Amino acid sequence: MGSHQSAPPCASAGLAPPVKVRVVTSSEVAKLMSVAPEGTDEQRVFGKVFEEEYTMATYLYRNSKTTKELSRRFSQNIATGLREEGVYSPQRVQAAVKMFSALLQAGVRGRKPRTAFRRLSEGLYLAAQPDLEYRRPQETRARYFEFKTYPLTDYGRAQARAFAWVFQTDIILVGLREAQGEYLVERETVPPSAFVPPAIPAELGIEQEFCALHEAPVGRCPTWEEVRR
Repeated sequence: MGSHQSAPPCASAGLAPPVKVRVVTSSEVAKLMSVAPEGTDEQRVFGKVFEEEYTMATYLYRNSKTTKELSRRFSQNIATGLREEGVYSPQRVQAAVKMFSALLQAGVRGRKPRTAFRRLSEGLYLAAQPDLEYRRPQETRARYFEFKTYPLTDYGRAQARAFAWVFQTDIILVGLREAQGEYLVERETVPPSAFVPPAIPAELGIEQEFCALHEAPVGRCPTWEEVRR
C-alpha cells in the first residue's frame, strides 16, 4: 500500500510534470556493437519499401481468401511503392514477390508493434520496435519477428539482441539468401540474455519528455484496459 502511494502520478493524464530523458534507438545501439551492412541507396530504398508493404500485406493475411490473392495485391502495391520512390524495375518487383512468398511460407507474419522503451541508466532509455508482432488467439504471449531482405549479419543480430532485451522476450531474426533465383530463409532465435549494453556516447540519442510513472513518452502511457491485460 505504501509503495502504491509513493508512486509518481501520471504525466500523460496531466497529474504531474513530465521528466526529460534521452532516448537512443536499437539501430543506433547496434551500430556501436557491430558494423552496419553496406548497400547502395537503391538497395536501402528497396528494403524500406519492401518492409512497409510486407508488413501491411501480412497484417491483411487473415482477411484474404487465398495466398494467391494476397500475392497479387502485394505485387501491385510493391510496384506502386517502388515507382513512387523512383527505383522501380520489373526485376525488383519479381524479386520482392519471391521474397514475400518465402517469408510467408516460413510463418513470418503479424502486425507492426508499438515502440517499447526500457531504461538503460538514470535518464537514458533504449527504444525498440521489431518488424512484426504475432499472437494466435490461444497464445498468452506474442511472438516477435525482425526480418531482413538480405542474409543475416552481425548488425542484424545486435539489433535483435536490443529488441529482445527491451521486450524481455525472444526475437525471431529472419534473413533471406538468394540461391539460383529463389530465396532461402535463414532463421535464428535471439534471447534477451544475449544483450550486453555498450557504452552510450553522450551525443547519441534525442531528448524526450517521459512520464515517470509509466516510463513512456508523454501521451503513450497505457490505458486502464491495457494495464488489466
